Amino acid sequence: MKAKIYLSAILFICAQISFSDGLKTIRETLMVLRPDYFFSEDSLHDLGTVRQENGDELHILFNEHFWGNGRCSSRIVIIKNKMPIGAYGVIGDRPTVNRRGLEFPYQSNRGNIVFLEREIPETVYLDGEFYRFEYF
Repeated sequence: MKAKIYLSAILFICAQISFSDGLKTIRETLMVLRPDYFFSEDSLHDLGTVRQENGDELHILFNEHFWGNGRCSSRIVIIKNKMPIGAYGVIGDRPTVNRRGLEFPYQSNRGNIVFLEREIPETVYLDGEFYRFEYF
């Protein structure tokens, strides 16, 4: 039993190290694709995965760039087939990922959900404002 626990812990640690290397590679790719949006000092957070009805998986990341004057620019980056395909931005709050898409901490009548299970919406309504998805 102890051997199973140790093996599970080792596999978990290896997966985390591997994924952190993957985030580094994704960050480098983002800086090449859009050097005006993404920088080496940005914080890149893994939010989770949404499986679309056609079987494709969309990996959702949240990128934060902190400016020197206390401001922050954040973007939601969508990865498909291990490549960043685009982003919504500049969005102020970090969403949670569920099986259908993204949920934000806003009132529902002002827009708080982005449904991704069928397609990536070109425009979304969040917290009373419209945001466009920009393909890289």
